[in-house]
Amino acid sequence: MINEQDFFSIDVHTQIILYGAASIGCLIYEKLSRANYNVIAFIDKRGNEIDNLYGLPVYTLDTVGKLQDAVVIVTVKNVFEHTRIANELIDHGFSKLIFRPYNCVIGDGDEQESVINRAYDLVMENQCGEIKIPQSYRKSSAKVSNNAILCENDNDITVLLPISLIFCGKRNMNKSIESDMPILFLIPHIKFVKCVLGIEKCNTDLYVRYCESAANKIDQFSITEAWRKNVIYNRREVFVKMNHLYDVKPDFFVEQAPYVQWNEKGYFNLCSGKHRAVFLAVKGKNYLPVKMGKEDYCKWVNMDSVARLQEYIVQNCINELNAPIENPFFYDITCNDEQFLYRLLKVSIEKIAESIYQDAYTNTLNGKTVYLDLHDSGFFCRYFKRCGCIPYLVDADDENTILIDRLMNLDSQSKAEKEDSVFDFAIIHQRDMGEAVHRVKLAIIVTSLCCKHDNSEWMFSGIYRGEQVGVYLMKNADL
Repeated sequence: MINEQDFFSIDVHTQIILYGAASIGCLIYEKLSRANYNVIAFIDKRGNEIDNLYGLPVYTLDTVGKLQDAVVIVTVKNVFEHTRIANELIDHGFSKLIFRPYNCVIGDGDEQESVINRAYDLVMENQCGEIKIPQSYRKSSAKVSNNAILCENDNDITVLLPISLIFCGKRNMNKSIESDMPILFLIPHIKFVKCVLGIEKCNTDLYVRYCESAANKIDQFSITEAWRKNVIYNRREVFVKMNHLYDVKPDFFVEQAPYVQWNEKGYFNLCSGKHRAVFLAVKGKNYLPVKMGKEDYCKWVNMDSVARLQEYIVQNCINELNAPIENPFFYDITCNDEQFLYRLLKVSIEKIAESIYQDAYTNTLNGKTVYLDLHDSGFFCRYFKRCGCIPYLVDADDENTILIDRLMNLDSQSKAEKEDSVFDFAIIHQRDMGEAVHRVKLAIIVTSLCCKHDNSEWMFSGIYRGEQVGVYLMKNADL
């Protein structure tokens, strides 16, 4: 039974605090002041710097003191932050909150969230006193809902599938040099597309050598200079047309989505459409439209494990992920580092593949050892496991990581023991340069932009875990 005490409303006597001492906070303050509402303070994470605004004190959450009976209106411009801020306010004893719930932002709010959302609209319209607002005693957690399906018929479903789950087909195991290989490992194709699109300097040699190797396995015709020129001309025409369709008819890639089949190792094999997948990867897409059978879709979704992970998310009031979860029921949960991690994955695989192609013309990662320290809930570890690598993961026994492993149909990961300290590859977020304990043939380092320790060039930079970082490569490194 809901009591009247579980609701609050606002009148001119109500003490009001505005969370956010910037442009929106100033706008709301001026609106409320003109209507004679009683704004008594601001809260802002920069409260120690700002000190006061409009003659009112500006606190941080740690210095706000005993004002928990006041109504707090979240006036931060980025509505995607509102739920996180509301949870922090609840942790500090506040319950009378007006904000934009994240689930309402994405169109999936429940009844209570919808009322709070409506109250926020009324504040913006300067009509604060016209609604009873439920108090927020429990922190909100992200909702789990399936938003990956693009279309379906009786037999098949077209969905957005993470590129990290897309591998080449298993057909012609004795003929195809890319059978059951991750799509991101098709470096000859990726570099050729970048050449066609003007992203990199034009160099088609690697792609032509790849095609020569494939042709030699068929052994039905001679490889001549005319054949090589024809390969370049035909494939260039394919990617030029794809690029045109990408600009003028993007629905083409959904309407002609390639078919994939579930692999019991925990990923999908393409039945066709390898070049479309490579093209979209180069264009920066992290989720590709594909078509699959409904039985395969159910295997991927793994509803029993969805329920267990959802329960964990609710119990721990999780609203933001360390890394993307490659399951359609978790697509909508915020992951601020998602774009950075996918780019890091693509760049890392490209550099690793280049090193292998240079050593010998091989397409396998089987048995390669990879040292991982990224605090990414096992995202990179799961990818390298699918590729056949032996990953060594720091903080592998985290409960969240174990639940995601089960969801993705992979054995729970543990920090494996290794007889020696030499690894083939490493991808690490290097927060300090402590004593070196591992020898690595090729290392991808994520570190603060001011902390690079050799003459290597930055491969790219971005924001990771709230810090400006750069990514660079080291060979034969001690870490």
